[in-house]
Amino acid sequence: MSIVGDIFDELWNKRFYYKGIPVNFFGIPRFRRYNHNSLKTTLSQLKRHRFIEKDERGWSLTRRGRDRMKTAYVFFKKFVSPFEKNSPRNLLFMFDVPHEKRQHRDWLRRQLREYDYIMVQKSVWVGPSPLPEEFRDYIKTIKIKGCIKTFRLAKGYNGDRS
Repeated sequence: MSIVGDIFDELWNKRFYYKGIPVNFFGIPRFRRYNHNSLKTTLSQLKRHRFIEKDERGWSLTRRGRDRMKTAYVFFKKFVSPFEKNSPRNLLFMFDVPHEKRQHRDWLRRQLREYDYIMVQKSVWVGPSPLPEEFRDYIKTIKIKGCIKTFRLAKGYNGDRS
């Protein structure tokens, strides 16, 4: 997930605060993995675009930010991999998502990495099968099913070029 996605997600589901900053249940800021300057710059950009605002209680999403979150949340949805770490890679996954849907394409690549797929080319991936039903349903929901082709491999792919 991107830093913007994490920020939107935290502000959308905020529950606990410490000195105006969203924290987890234990009071630890949830943005620890990001460089301080990156976080500061991103917050500044989100504020400039009027997606977030800061008041005496801390940062929060604006109405515009909530609307953006509702339309953009589709790109942040993440499915947990049901596959074992060393599952045989026996599915060839190819896609040609148009440029107008590049956010869908970027999400798809991130999700394939989550499923431990290997990129052969930008739009050709190999990984374990079968893909989870909820993932396949989601592909239909975001209307990119027609851009995807899958093929079962006769033998597992191990990443060798020979």
